[in-house]
Amino acid sequence: MQYLRRNLALLFALCALVALSRCGRKGSPGGGPMDTTPPALVRAEPPNNSTQFKAKRIRLYFDEYIRLEDIQNQLIISPPLKNKPDITPMGGARKYVEIQLKDTLLENTTYTFNFGQSIVDNNEGNPNNFLTYVFSTGDYLDSLSLTGAVADAFNLKPDPFISVLLHEIDTAFTDSVIY
Repeated sequence: MQYLRRNLALLFALCALVALSRCGRKGSPGGGPMDTTPPALVRAEPPNNSTQFKAKRIRLYFDEYIRLEDIQNQLIISPPLKNKPDITPMGGARKYVEIQLKDTLLENTTYTFNFGQSIVDNNEGNPNNFLTYVFSTGDYLDSLSLTGAVADAFNLKPDPFISVLLHEIDTAFTDSVIY
């Protein structure tokens, strides 16, 4: 009887040791489907398309962590500001973009911030194409529009990543090629 108990205890200990050694396996998690959706703008402070704009700070909030890529070349501000605004995050990932304006804005003027493909999600790098933030320092947003087609001069095919801006020709802008 003693012999049987000792063998059962030994068998039980052996089974427990084998069971516990199988608990945690090394390896990488399989993950899920690849993220292909760009970050979406969920809110803005002040709201997009605001009128009577007087703020010095703009915050754009997104549904996921984002980072900025090539913001110096991608961001187009119309009409151009004399002093470039401070834009964060320049390093690291956040769920918002903050713009600190340094200029005094013109009265009764509609401003457009076109981010191009500079706002991308942190993990996969999916760009939010042509995100635009618009505000007016006056009572209304300019409602003028322009329609047409822009083609590459070399192959006469439309380019999918083009921005067209109109600027008043004055002492600051005497050439049609600003950027």
